[in-house]
Amino acid sequence: MKHTLSLLFATICLIATLPAFAAAITDDQIDRFLVSVPVTSDLLDQVRAKLKQDEGLSKKLAVAQLDGKYMREIVSTIKSWPEYPELERLVKTSGFDSADDWSLVVDRVFGVVSSAHWVTLVASMPIPNGPKPVLEQDSNLFEYLGDEANDSKMREKYSQQLAQMCEKMCYDTADLPVVGARYNEIESVINKK
Repeated sequence: MKHTLSLLFATICLIATLPAFAAAITDDQIDRFLVSVPVTSDLLDQVRAKLKQDEGLSKKLAVAQLDGKYMREIVSTIKSWPEYPELERLVKTSGFDSADDWSLVVDRVFGVVSSAHWVTLVASMPIPNGPKPVLEQDSNLFEYLGDEANDSKMREKYSQQLAQMCEKMCYDTADLPVVGARYNEIESVINKK
């Protein structure tokens, strides 16, 4: 009996330490993100200017960006700064519970967008003495991948590249189709900020 209880306890502890798998980002989270972009942009510009003054922080943020944790790293860094309460207030007016909640959604959206930008950049590079690039730099990769008229081998190639980049930069690859469906809208808001 003692042995059975020990095994049961060990199993419960093991299950408790396994990472929880998150559901894909929701349209509601994307809606709140889109509202937050213009609301937080001026304050974030001030914060980034301060962060750039510290070489160590700049390097740390560059690594965080490649790991898909850029905004979470910024929020974590500035919690003791005078700008933090204002950021918390602004994200709450955008419908988020906290700056931490907001920063995760920002990283989830930008993880997909950054992965798509990288694949589009590669697909838009000219091949020496070869045909013209498959995509233009301002192309929507998700529209290209969804268009059945495009070369199926190229669609498969870029789809695999997108998935590989997203494994590195995204919170969850399940975010790809949700963010991809709203890619033009997201790009439009980001570029207007």
